[in-house]
Amino acid sequence: MSSTVQPSTFLPGGISSLYNNNLALAPPYIFVITLGCLIFILIVIILIREILKSRGILKDCCNYQGTGIQCLGCQECCASCAETCDCCQTTSIESCFDACCPKRESIELADIITCEACCGEKNCDCCGANCICAPTDVNINMTSFMEDYFRTALSKELAIAPPERDHEHLSSTSRLLEKQREVTEAEALLANQKEEFKLKMQSLKLRREKLNTKEHELREGLADFEKYINELDSKRMRALKRAQDERELASVKDKDIEKLQSEIDDLKQKREELLARIAKYSNHNKYLEKTVETADEFQEIRELIDRYTTLKINKESLLEIQNQREEQLETLRRKREAFIQKKNNEILILNNRIGDLQHELERAEIEARRAENEWNFIQTTAAEKTLQLGNVILAVRNLQQLVRRQQKADKEEEGGETEDPIKRVRQQLDRVHMFIHDFTAITNEMRRFEQAKAKIG
Repeated sequence: MSSTVQPSTFLPGGISSLYNNNLALAPPYIFVITLGCLIFILIVIILIREILKSRGILKDCCNYQGTGIQCLGCQECCASCAETCDCCQTTSIESCFDACCPKRESIELADIITCEACCGEKNCDCCGANCICAPTDVNINMTSFMEDYFRTALSKELAIAPPERDHEHLSSTSRLLEKQREVTEAEALLANQKEEFKLKMQSLKLRREKLNTKEHELREGLADFEKYINELDSKRMRALKRAQDERELASVKDKDIEKLQSEIDDLKQKREELLARIAKYSNHNKYLEKTVETADEFQEIRELIDRYTTLKINKESLLEIQNQREEQLETLRRKREAFIQKKNNEILILNNRIGDLQHELERAEIEARRAENEWNFIQTTAAEKTLQLGNVILAVRNLQQLVRRQQKADKEEEGGETEDPIKRVRQQLDRVHMFIHDFTAITNEMRRFEQAKAKIG
């Protein structure tokens, strides 16, 4: 089975995960992905460098755009040891500048590392000169900075002084002339160094312009290359889409061919079956021809077949009507049976209801007889209870009258009694109870008093 690359979208400057069915990247996309990774790494390095510069951690000596001279010691060092630059391990002025102190706009990882190492205010081993990096302050004093630079750059040469003389034997005029001569030599040497430095700065400026031009060309080439890659990708996508459409169309056509071939096979088989039926029914055709010849009613075989078809249709319609009538009859029979069953169930339910009502009637008659007996018993016992109640009330009244006589109470108190006989009896019982309670208390007190008196006597 052949593997095909699935179409996908590839944006300019981005990385697209384009895989085929076997999970392998196409070679053009490997190159594009690698190029995108390199561009991403360069952008990250630029961002890191700018962050370090903004925080003051990284001194940008080689790409300073302000006033002042940058990396003078580094350039002097590389210019002095162009042929055998031991610190940068190069053999030409161009490679020494590229490795130790590049003066160009493009940013690379080697530029950041080696520029910091070479321009970190430390001695350059290849020439012994002191690398002086100008501060990034825009208010730098140019005169003092140049004096510091040339003083450092020419320190060794100025240190090589003529042999010491016996100043005691020289006159002041001779010593003054000697000093003037030394100053003149130093000024001449300084002028030569300035001229040489000026020429080097001009050459570096030209080289920087060339590098800027080259970088611009490279960027344009990169943009053209990205455009070319995008065009290739769009062409590839169109080609893949066209190929996919053609494959789908071919698949549809193949299916149509298979379908038509199947239909052809079915038609061939049907044709063979029809031929076999023709051969089988040829005797019937002969029989029909003889029948038409002998019968006066029909002139052609078609009339006989039509008559047969009509009779067959009538038969089928009559059979259908008969089936419908039988179905209707069966439906009516089922309805009749269901109705009879329903009525039988209702009769059975009503019979059960009648039986239940008869049982309830018998229970009601028994309950009525029992209630009548209870009522007779209540009427019989009610008279006895009434008599007993009257006796109790009379006894309570007698006790209450006895208590009153004992207490010598006023007869007007009797008029204050309630009309309710039950409440009146309760009041009378309360009075009797109070009298008995008081009488018992008095009796007990008298008994204790007599006992105490007997003990004393």
